[in-house]
Amino acid sequence: MLKKAGFEVKIVNTGWIPFDPECRNWWVRGPIRTLLYAIRQTITGISGR
Repeated sequence: MLKKAGFEVKIVNTGWIPFDPECRNWWVRGPIRTLLYAIRQTITGISGR
């Protein structure tokens, strides 16, 4: 979609994607929180806040 829109697309190896401790979404503040969110979402189907 980006290429069709005229953007140049580069694939870059970023390695580790950092977490944001200041984010209002609790599940992106750290790796344990993200894991707990994934487990909760798998079990309950609830996503978001």
